[in-house]
Amino acid sequence: WIASVTIGNWVASSPAGGGGYQDFTGDAADNLHLYPQTNEDVEIVPGFSALPYKEYFRIFIDFNMDGDFNDFGELAFNPGWATDGPVNGTLFVPDFQSEGLSRMRIMMKYKGSGNPPPQPCETFEFGQVEDYCVWLSPGPVGTTENPSPSKINDMLVYPRPARDRVWLQAPAMEAGPWRLEVRDVTGCLMQSQEGTAASQTVFTEFDVSNWPSGAYVAVLECGENRVSAIVMKR
Repeated sequence: WIASVTIGNWVASSPAGGGGYQDFTGDAADNLHLYPQTNEDVEIVPGFSALPYKEYFRIFIDFNMDGDFNDFGELAFNPGWATDGPVNGTLFVPDFQSEGLSRMRIMMKYKGSGNPPPQPCETFEFGQVEDYCVWLSPGPVGTTENPSPSKINDMLVYPRPARDRVWLQAPAMEAGPWRLEVRDVTGCLMQSQEGTAASQTVFTEFDVSNWPSGAYVAVLECGENRVSAIVMKR
């Protein structure tokens, strides 16, 4: 199994016995943040219940947020060989324009006798696949400017996590038409609303009682302003 993954300062660990597929996309408290045309140091540490075996490791990231890992540059980490111990290298982040919550897939596949490295949607008998959420932020790294309305957490979301209904409030928006979209981590549209703001505050609510548990991203556009936030469903 994948015992731990370190990307820059971000660390994720999983316990023994976690073989197969594991979905960590609902753990949105400490998501990895990525910026265009940057590189991050990577270390993946495998765990074995008995003797170690040579494994392939790959990391795919949906940089254009189209729901797959098939586009150019979305194979972000590929050591190119199999190993029975920790693997180190560099995660390459291409230039991207998308902003918001997307998906990262970390794969470990048993090399065996002539097995090729894993493909992003492949199923295999021995190894592990882990999915995480990542925040894609097209702004420059280390900016000291005040956060613009497009930055995360400018929109208030409550309760968090929600069980039946969610209320959203976005301050400092201009008066006029607005549109809200809420999508899951695969990009599927879960909710859309439109309205007209009479003041500089947009306030709305919607039903999430039938949604699966996990993390969703809400994006609200009003004139030239754009804000986004995480919606957590219990």
